[in-house]
Amino acid sequence: MAKKNKPKSKARKIIEWIFTILFVLVFGGVAVMNIVSFATKDKNNGVPNFFGTQILIVLTDSMEPVYKVDEALFVQKISPSKLKVGDDVTFIYPVRGVDTPMTHRIFDIKAPYTDPDTQDGHYLFVAHGVNKNSKQCGGDCSESEENIQHFNETKLLGKVVGHSVFVGATFNFMTQPWGLLVLLLLPALYLIVTSVIDIVRAAKLDDEKVVATQEAAEANPDDKLARLSEEDKKRLKEELLNEMIDEKMNKGDK
Repeated sequence: MAKKNKPKSKARKIIEWIFTILFVLVFGGVAVMNIVSFATKDKNNGVPNFFGTQILIVLTDSMEPVYKVDEALFVQKISPSKLKVGDDVTFIYPVRGVDTPMTHRIFDIKAPYTDPDTQDGHYLFVAHGVNKNSKQCGGDCSESEENIQHFNETKLLGKVVGHSVFVGATFNFMTQPWGLLVLLLLPALYLIVTSVIDIVRAAKLDDEKVVATQEAAEANPDDKLARLSEEDKKRLKEELLNEMIDEKMNKGDK
């Protein structure tokens, strides 16, 4: 009879479900993000666009205490005509010669604005940070002209519609090499531990079964014959028959 496997406990099933969901979310999310990034960033100033929403991480303190460093921002694409003074927006702005996503508050909108180079009509936005004691700005972010940004609608990524410390911490954790290593090792460690436990349990059950069988055999000697295989029974019959024949032959000689 085949040995029945012991059913898994409810706690173990829950843990396995958690690891499975975590694995799918992490690696599925990374795969989706990479695909979407390659498909959308070229048309969105180099920033991945997930169905109209961009997720960016705050790197400086220019918008504190509204948005903290390492916090995630959810930026929704929006028509420039719907923006107003006081909105927090993300846009592309050159920092040391490199186009960089920046999030600041709009303080002025000039429209229509004619680009002196292309002569095209655009909205011109004026924005700066809100931190009055910023390390990034060297003090008040609205104090000097060097801390104020002017950009037109072609550089606009969208309006900030939400922010999350948890999402920012999770994103930063997952993008670190050691973070991905931990996520990979946790399921592997769980599988190793549970496999060792299963092996130990199986060995213990086998030992208990052997002891129980031996005790039962000692208690019921007649059962030993019933447990013999057909081959052993046939061999035993032949040996008994040979012994009987030899015994009769020995009596006949006498």
